[in-house]
Amino acid sequence: CLDDCMRVEDYIFPPNGNQTPPHITPPHKLGHTFKFRAYAPDMFSYIRTLLGVDKKHFLLSLSGEYNFIEFISNAKSGQFFFYSHDGRYVIKTQTAGESKFLRRILPHYVQYMSKCPH
Repeated sequence: CLDDCMRVEDYIFPPNGNQTPPHITPPHKLGHTFKFRAYAPDMFSYIRTLLGVDKKHFLLSLSGEYNFIEFISNAKSGQFFFYSHDGRYVIKTQTAGESKFLRRILPHYVQYMSKCPH
């Protein structure tokens, strides 16, 4: 489980989409390729599955034809918060320390979510 929590995957979103496994991505109209880094992707995929989040809709919320919507936060970390264009997801930038901490406690969170998904 710890290895899964520390795994990192980079996704590349070219404008025409990527149909080559393992990272199939939808097309978008941003006019340039962008990258997305997923930390502990299998663990978070499992959590999304528990919550009934469709993988295709999730990827479309993160990409698609729109930009993220930034909102102001008074977070002590100074990191940025965004909504996905459809308002379904909150995206937060993280420091390396925050990322490591989250991945360290992730097995306990997954265990909790497995027992109490709602």
